Order: sequence, then structure tokens, then C-alpha cells
Amino acid sequence: MAETTNNRGINWRSAIVAGLLGTVVFTITLALSGTNIMKALGGMMLGPGASVMGQYILGGLIHVVTGVLYGVVFAALFASVTEWNKIVKGAVFGIAITAIALALMPVMASMMGGDAANPCNPCNPCNPCNPCNPCNPCNPCGGSGSPYGALLKLINHVVYGVVVAFVYKASKTSTSS
Repeated sequence: MAETTNNRGINWRSAIVAGLLGTVVFTITLALSGTNIMKALGGMMLGPGASVMGQYILGGLIHVVTGVLYGVVFAALFASVTEWNKIVKGAVFGIAITAIALALMPVMASMMGGDAANPCNPCNPCNPCNPCNPCNPCNPCGGSGSPYGALLKLINHVVYGVVVAFVYKASKTSTSS
């Protein structure tokens, strides 16, 4: 598979597949914990007045691209660590991306300029995905709606990291492009 590796030994095809599969599992675990990440991300980007289909399409695209990019990041930074088994690598990676998500989501939401599109606003009545709505506590930022919001994010990201760690297959040889 010389065409899928570079001088760092990244197996690009495997990294993309691992990121995609990790994203699918991550999306399922989020849904099971009450979070509709695609609609939440799309709503944050497009605002609550946008069509539901548009929110799902843009949110899904952002979610999948982020998942694939994190698959490549795992391949570049964690795959070559031989001192850790796959569970430890995946868990550490999941913890790292949880920290990134918890730090960046409020920043991204505030950059959207206005509370109407901000899922990180804990009591935004315009946002059907706000934690103050007891029927739909799906805030991706882990706002004040649930004391377990950050814990759920950690668990979901660790699941993603472990899936990526088990799916990713490092290249056997390293070749220059």
C-alpha cells in the first residue's frame, strides 16, 4: 500500500475509514444520550430559522469532516505510540478531543454572533435544542442543563477514540511520496 502512506507512515485510507466509523459510532452514542449533534451543529451555523433539512446537511457535513480529520490526527500523533495498547491510546485521544470540544464549542458559538444560533446559551428560548427545555436537552456544549453534560461528552469522545484506535491499521512500511 505504498500509495496510501507518506514518510510518516500514515495509512491515509485506514485513517479516513477509522475516522468515519468512529464518527458513526460517536453519533449513535450521542443520540442514545439525547444529543442530536448534526441538527445542533447545523442550527448553530445556520440559525434556528433555517430549514431542518439544511441544518442536518450542514451539521452532518461538519460532523463527518471533523471526525475524519480527527482520524488523521490520531494516525499522525497516536498510532506510532507502542508503549500503550489500543484502549489506552483511544482513551487518551478521546480525553484530548473532549478538552478541545469543551474549549472550542462556546468560542465557536459566540463567534456566530447572537444568541438565536448559540446552542451554548444555557437558557435560549429560541433554540429548541437548549438545556433549559426539559423535553430536549441536547446542547452540545454541556451547558447548565445537566450536571453530567461534560461527563457524557467525555464518554462519547472516549468511545470515538477507542473505535478509531481499533479500526486504524498503521502501514507496515514507510515510503516517501
